[in-house]
Amino acid sequence: MRTLSHKLTVPQVAEQAAGEESYSIRLPRRRTRRLVTLFAIVLGVGAGVVYSRYFLSGQAPLTTVAVAAVGAILGFVLVLMPGVALRFLRKLACRASLARRRRALQRLLERSRRRLGEVVKENPDDAEAWNALGVVEELRGDRQRAAHCLEKACELDGDGGRYDTNLAVTFAELGELAEAGQLLVEATRREDSAETAQHNLGVLLSRRPPVGVVDAILREVDTLEAAPLLNSLGIYELASGREDDAERHFARAAELDPVSAAPRANLAMVAHRHGRLREAVEKLSDAALLDPLNPAIVNNLGALMCAGGRPTEAARQLSRASFLSPGSAAVELNRGCVRLALGQFNEAVDCFHHPSVQAEYPVEAAHDASLALIGLAQYEQARGEIEAGLELRSEDADLHTNLGCLAWALDDVATMETEMRRAAELAPDNIAAATNLAVADLADGNVQESVQALETLSKRYPSHPRIAFHLGVAYLADALTLYRRDMGQRERQDFFRALHQCVGHLEPIADSGSDYSVEARVNLALYHYLRHEYDEALEGLEAAVAEYADDGYLHFSVGTCLAESGMAIQASHAAAGDELVGRARELLRRARRHLEQAAQLGEDSPDVFCNLGVCAFNLGDMEAAKVAFRKMVQIEDSEEASNKLGLVHAKEALRLQRTARAAGLVSRERQSDIISEMRAVISAALHYFLKALEWNRNNPILHANIGLAYMIRNREGDVEAALRHWQLMRQTGGEWSERRYRELTAMVDSKQEAKAAFDETVMELRPLDPRKCLTTVPPTPAGPRYAIQAITEEMDWRLHSDDPVVRKALRLRERMVGLRERLARLSL
Repeated sequence: MRTLSHKLTVPQVAEQAAGEESYSIRLPRRRTRRLVTLFAIVLGVGAGVVYSRYFLSGQAPLTTVAVAAVGAILGFVLVLMPGVALRFLRKLACRASLARRRRALQRLLERSRRRLGEVVKENPDDAEAWNALGVVEELRGDRQRAAHCLEKACELDGDGGRYDTNLAVTFAELGELAEAGQLLVEATRREDSAETAQHNLGVLLSRRPPVGVVDAILREVDTLEAAPLLNSLGIYELASGREDDAERHFARAAELDPVSAAPRANLAMVAHRHGRLREAVEKLSDAALLDPLNPAIVNNLGALMCAGGRPTEAARQLSRASFLSPGSAAVELNRGCVRLALGQFNEAVDCFHHPSVQAEYPVEAAHDASLALIGLAQYEQARGEIEAGLELRSEDADLHTNLGCLAWALDDVATMETEMRRAAELAPDNIAAATNLAVADLADGNVQESVQALETLSKRYPSHPRIAFHLGVAYLADALTLYRRDMGQRERQDFFRALHQCVGHLEPIADSGSDYSVEARVNLALYHYLRHEYDEALEGLEAAVAEYADDGYLHFSVGTCLAESGMAIQASHAAAGDELVGRARELLRRARRHLEQAAQLGEDSPDVFCNLGVCAFNLGDMEAAKVAFRKMVQIEDSEEASNKLGLVHAKEALRLQRTARAAGLVSRERQSDIISEMRAVISAALHYFLKALEWNRNNPILHANIGLAYMIRNREGDVEAALRHWQLMRQTGGEWSERRYRELTAMVDSKQEAKAAFDETVMELRPLDPRKCLTTVPPTPAGPRYAIQAITEEMDWRLHSDDPVVRKALRLRERMVGLRERLARLSL
């Protein structure tokens, strides 16, 4: 099916970059630092020049330059170095404090280990001592020893369960996740350990345990009241495709912990999956304020900004994420998507082919790389990328969609229909996949199936412009299955009744200025053309030509419509002979210009040259008509083409014959030249007439024109040949041929054959082929895939002990976590 754009286009975002500086990947605040540096240097240079002028007067200019250079250096040092030094000193102090506390913790743990070891030797039944010793060994990293001590404490404690949460932590660190989960679930049922158990369950689930472990925890846990646990469960539900359950868990986690960034960031992921992009960006922005150092949050914010049409802002966020998490495959993939949105397809391919991206996100990288290659019109390479992605994930609807789009670009309609159908089956709620399938069905001739699918979609999405456009095209295609040029009255009524269904869907799209408005105007123009409403048809076609000036078929359509309109006006005025009325002549001239433009743009079809020749013929330009019909004959060796070219030569021969007879005052030599030229032209006419006769020997009009041509040439035997063809005309024609025979023979008998006129019935325009003129849009590839990461709570296990020294060590460990976060902030 025809489209105005002949290649695939990558889904574009709204924002367009102005230049390289607007999308350069740079760290935040770099421009501010550059401005401050420039200010410091200018200030120093100014101070040096002033000092040289007022305190070193009479010195050489070189001295002034040297003093200005020294001033620039001093300005840079005095303005920027204090801030740099202060930041360095703060980081140094933080590192020193962290190292001091780390040494203090190690000393404290060693003393506690020795002390508690002596205690358990003296009193092997002291459960608290065994628990404290297990916590110390866990903090030291000796987890096998910690597990032994904590198991001993639990054994001595009996059914008290006070130490189960500590033992669960050790089991989790040793990889025994099922046992750890079971202990923590049981601990949630006891009031004294429920809060710690819920916290540690959240930490356990944030480590992405196997699905069986998570399912066991969900089956047995009674209450969910810890924000980390709810957040981790939400991530699990989101990975399983249960967005509603995930949203409920994230919302509850955000309610329980208003200052936690993770559940808010994950709520943004749910909003994005539901198509609420604006809400997702707002929630992620709030989460980034709560936790500005979380690289996953910053990465997600950059990805959603790019998806929302703000690639330059996305580039800045991704730069920050890259600084926070160097070498991140997710950030690199999303940077490639930014390049893709900005039309930098070669750079995007480099990002998607990065080894870390290929290793961590192979399917997403294949999908996005295929889009970049589609942007470069490298369709075979793009197909290779998609096929590689399908080997890894054969049920990916987006990959099947893009493979179908590539099949369209490569004119493989069967593969296109197969892939689009598969994509629609895998993603039944995806509007793009459904409308692409409708395009494929129309291209493959499954019109009724396309109409039924689009009608179902239209009921679900009654105001969606994409669906409305495709449904209008499908109704028009369905009506054209009833179209024939020789329809009877009842058939014509049924056809126009079916045709009218498309108007209500296409008119709003044509007036909306949307992505499909030009195509909608072309289809509405086809509707008006079929109803012979040429002015309305021309309005839509000329609007399309203004948008697509290089489309040869559009120029042909405009030229044909203008020519048919002009001939209709001429017929309605019933002008005598070759006299064209003014309006008809103007329309034919305009038609001729558009048809010539169509030929120049490569629309080398016989229809173009046929209509161009007819326009030139009716305008009296026989040389141009000959050129057009000769090209028509070269492309299409048919009865019509030969007949029309012969008729042009015959008409020219008649003109020359009349010129020769009217040239009584010219020399005999000149008169002889005109007669010779006339006989050569009429011989050419006879050649093409006889060539047309080979296609159809029972054409009475053709026999009439051949006989008249023989009579005009008037060589030896031509009169007999003329009479023979006129007899054949009488045999193959009806009443018309009898009347025509009497007219022609009467002219010959009265020696007035020069007044005879050739029958120009064959000199008709070729109308537009409505099925070829039907216009849709290219199938739409699925948009880029972003690496959007689930946000887990960055937490340590909670351990507990009644030993004062061990509790002091646990508090010291918490302070060290705060110092690490502060050092990370100072490193920005």
